Amino acid sequence: MTPNKNRPVLPHVNLLSLDPQNEKQYKITRSKLKDFERSLKVCREGTFPSKVIHKAMIESLKSQMKDLEKEIREYENLKNK
Repeated sequence: MTPNKNRPVLPHVNLLSLDPQNEKQYKITRSKLKDFERSLKVCREGTFPSKVIHKAMIESLKSQMKDLEKEIREYENLKNK
C-alpha cells in the first residue's frame, strides 16, 4: 500500500508485552488517540466540497481510533493481570 501524503502513517506496535519500551509506546499511542479525537472533531465541524469525501474522512479517522483503542485496552488488560 502506498502511503498517502494526507494521512499519517502509524507503525503497528504490539503492546502485548510488559517492558519499559512498551510502556513508552503505550503513552505515545494514547497521545496519538487524542490527536485523532481532535482531528475527528475538526473534521466533523468542517465543510468539504464533497459529502462522500467528508464521510470517508470521518470513517477513516474513526477506524484508526478504534484500532488504537483496541491496542490500548489489550495492553491495559495485560498490565492489570
